[in-house]
Amino acid sequence: MNFEGKTSKSDRQVIHKNVSVRKLKTKTSEKSFIWTNVTLHIILFLMAITAGYLHCFHVSNLHENDLFFSHLSNLERELTFRTEMGFYYSYFKQVKLFV
Repeated sequence: MNFEGKTSKSDRQVIHKNVSVRKLKTKTSEKSFIWTNVTLHIILFLMAITAGYLHCFHVSNLHENDLFFSHLSNLERELTFRTEMGFYYSYFKQVKLFV
């Protein structure tokens, strides 16, 4: 800037370069954002379903390896249930007998 209060052409260019210019949102950019967002949600949902299935398989496998549950008799299976789980199992077994 000159001391006279006037700006030269080079000063205006420097000032213009420092101004941040925002990109205007257009309909195509909004649509692409929506599709990207939907795609990410679908991928996340599929990953969650896969992780849930793998966890279920893992816990089932741990239980089978720990107790050889499929090779036990019915009485031995009932005895392996602990605390509330055995109580609910026997309760629903009795309900099934009466119905």
